[in-house]
Amino acid sequence: MDEVNIDLIATRLGIALGRELAIERCGVTDGFIGIGGHNTLYVDQAATCYRLRFRGTRDRRDEANELSIATLSDLDRSLARLVDALSWWGDRLDIRALENGREYRVLRAFADCGPGDRVRFEGAQYAPHDSYYSYSFMGGRGPVYLCELSPSEMKVIHDIDLFLEPSD
Repeated sequence: MDEVNIDLIATRLGIALGRELAIERCGVTDGFIGIGGHNTLYVDQAATCYRLRFRGTRDRRDEANELSIATLSDLDRSLARLVDALSWWGDRLDIRALENGREYRVLRAFADCGPGDRVRFEGAQYAPHDSYYSYSFMGGRGPVYLCELSPSEMKVIHDIDLFLEPSD
């Protein structure tokens, strides 16, 4: 396992994708590897390998996937699957990539918004005491809020690309 680490995993994936990937560290050996504003791949070091966890893609987006990588050969065998997941998620709209002041068209109903409505993203607010974010929008019917503490709103936050798209 000495030959494999989070930097090497990100470098190999970046080369395979032809894009630079971001690493957000959660310690010396653990962290997230992301593309396009998405922290798509969680990497943590176990006793004998690195575990790579990521969401499924397309119609299997709610599936949890995990791969164990102990050697470069393991990484090379897993590259195609990882590249597919990273590139698919990297092209999706993510809540962290919403731009303050930008208008978005509603694709599916949520809160007080219906398909075809337009909302302007006002920003994200972090509540450090409770460790959650809330997101605010201004719609035609007034303000709209999404909060990570609400399971139904978390579904919208988690899969925002199913609910919003940038307006032209």
